[in-house]
Amino acid sequence: MHTDFILSDIFEIVDDSIMSASTIGQNISHYSLCEYILQSVFLRLTGYQEQKLKCILWEIASNDFEFRYKYLNGSINVGECSRLEDKDKVYNVLKKTLEDNGRTFPFPNENETNRQISEIRDKLKLKFETTIFKKWLPREYSRFIDFSKEIQYRANGYFTTNGIFGGDNCLNESFEKLYKHRNRCAHNLLSYQSNVPKLDDLIKDNDGSDNYFTRILLICMVDNVFTRMFKYYIYK
Repeated sequence: MHTDFILSDIFEIVDDSIMSASTIGQNISHYSLCEYILQSVFLRLTGYQEQKLKCILWEIASNDFEFRYKYLNGSINVGECSRLEDKDKVYNVLKKTLEDNGRTFPFPNENETNRQISEIRDKLKLKFETTIFKKWLPREYSRFIDFSKEIQYRANGYFTTNGIFGGDNCLNESFEKLYKHRNRCAHNLLSYQSNVPKLDDLIKDNDGSDNYFTRILLICMVDNVFTRMFKYYIYK
């Protein structure tokens, strides 16, 4: 059961949201639904990923009793698997488990990395292109497109031995914004928190990462890493 969930397609959650909103017309009276729906989708995606990583750890613990002991006594602490540093811990555990079994993971080369990034980006573009979400948030969608075009292979960047996003500062900083927004949504802090982004910051958003489209892209990129590594773990 864990394996089926770990290998399940994260894009199905995106598809569900698009289907549920497909009957909503482009009317000013419906705009108030925008944040509510996208926030719900965002939390479903983050929660899905956090549970997936915990399931990966438990699958490893089921086969490696020494790791199980360390995991259960708290020596290996990954929290809720929501922070990037916690996700990197799971990433390194999975990588080390493969190495300990004499099966070094074949990290993708430049062409393969760029292909995977393009595949994820193009899937999301295709799904969102004709949706009410794009009509509601045209500026954010445009920034997402521009941001996604800048993501490409770097020697110590995405999906390398250095970590999920490695030394790619742009992706690391963008995920930190994602994590902060996740906390504001998950703990209902938007209703009373005083340190929410300033309007000037939202207007600038120079890197185009502080919007739901880009957040979903980053979550899907992380999911791609763990799905591919776990497939290698169970099938070879």
